Amino acid sequence: MSAAGKRIVIVGATSAIAAHCARLWAADGAAVLDLIGRDAAGLAAVAADLRVRSPQSRVRTHVLAAAGFLDATAVDRLVAGVFADGPVDIALIAHGFLPDQQACQTDL
Repeated sequence: MSAAGKRIVIVGATSAIAAHCARLWAADGAAVLDLIGRDAAGLAAVAADLRVRSPQSRVRTHVLAAAGFLDATAVDRLVAGVFADGPVDIALIAHGFLPDQQACQTDL
């Protein structure tokens, strides 16, 4: 599927996998990329890289602090803002949580 002309939302956009996917999509042609994450500096770096690689694409960043992802109202505002320009064609969820391994092995 070509990403040209698509609206793409990436949650966890600073992860290596997400950034690589974004580069592939940006190389495929002009797209609108909404990058969502917790690290403003990391998002800015990914966005700057994408803008150089694909000047015809529109790249926007949305920062939501870690606690914000636990706040339903904050998440709702973020989603409403992203969808304000219309529907999304592709969504990549590339965020995660790295809990304590020992605790995971003993507590389901």
